[in-house]
Amino acid sequence: MKKYFVLLILLITGSILMQSFQCQSVNMSTAKVKLKNQEFEEAIKYLKTELKENPGNDEAKLLLADTYIAADMDEELIAHIQEIKGTIKDPKMVDRYNRLVSTVWTYAF
Repeated sequence: MKKYFVLLILLITGSILMQSFQCQSVNMSTAKVKLKNQEFEEAIKYLKTELKENPGNDEAKLLLADTYIAADMDEELIAHIQEIKGTIKDPKMVDRYNRLVSTVWTYAF
């Protein structure tokens, strides 16, 4: 009986952990794959679609900025940084945004 109880707990825990990995939308997952494969234009397209569908997605906002950096799209990057200023709510993402802005300013001068 004890073995079944332990097995049940392990199965429930595993199911919960697997669910947490499936929280991203298709657009976010596809954009990450495209970015990894250096298909920047495609990644940008998927990230913009994600932001239209989920305008509060802080991770997508910052990933789009990272994609602009990787694609050497400086004008788009600066416009995007200005656009998302003050819209990021997650404290961890706010810190990441501030580091991004500092990095951009450092390289600009």
